[in-house]
Amino acid sequence: MKTCKIFFAKLNKKLNSQDFIKYILYKYYDYNFEKIDIQRTKNGKPYIKDTKLSFSVSHSADAIIAIVGLGYDSVGIDMEVIQNKDRGKIIKRFFQKEEIEFINSSDDKNLEFYNIWTKKEAYIKKNALNMTYISKINILKEKIDTFIIDNMVVSVCI
Repeated sequence: MKTCKIFFAKLNKKLNSQDFIKYILYKYYDYNFEKIDIQRTKNGKPYIKDTKLSFSVSHSADAIIAIVGLGYDSVGIDMEVIQNKDRGKIIKRFFQKEEIEFINSSDDKNLEFYNIWTKKEAYIKKNALNMTYISKINILKEKIDTFIIDNMVVSVCI
């Protein structure tokens, strides 16, 4: 059976991603905290050897979020605080024509920017790609869920 769970925490201080995952695996999946050996692929995607669990973590401002998938080869998550800033240079550099047209046709261009950006990052994390691929992906052709929590956009790619 395949399952995914999302874990979210507000922080008073910066929490290490590895410790957050280790805590989740200890508390909810009965792993021995001290024996969890998180390794990385050549592109830096963290994983736990010889397990059916996959996971991904994202930080933004004073929050951290993780997704843990059981039975999935890989999962990805990204979270960004919604800010009202000019994103023109980022859009021009990293977004494809169809994505730009989608943003420009939206009533809330700022929100759509974050929806597309977090989807791109979640996709990259899931597929263990490096950031050089971000401009090569037309994320509008992918099925990636997005939601808002505490003025942050979260995208999940499973």
